[in-house]
Amino acid sequence: MAWWSNTRVGCAIRNCGSFVFTSCMYAPGGNVVGQHVYNVGAVCAGCPDACEEGLCAAP
Repeated sequence: MAWWSNTRVGCAIRNCGSFVFTSCMYAPGGNVVGQHVYNVGAVCAGCPDACEEGLCAAP
């Protein structure tokens, strides 16, 4: 699962007979006990530049 602090992600999908395998790598690592998967707060409160439709946007 991607965390709020992830800045890089890469995924691959592979068919193997009747199975489909999916694997993703995220960086920096997450899944830290006691920490939230996401930041709690007002929509767009942490956007450094702009906010569009409730998401941070590039300038």
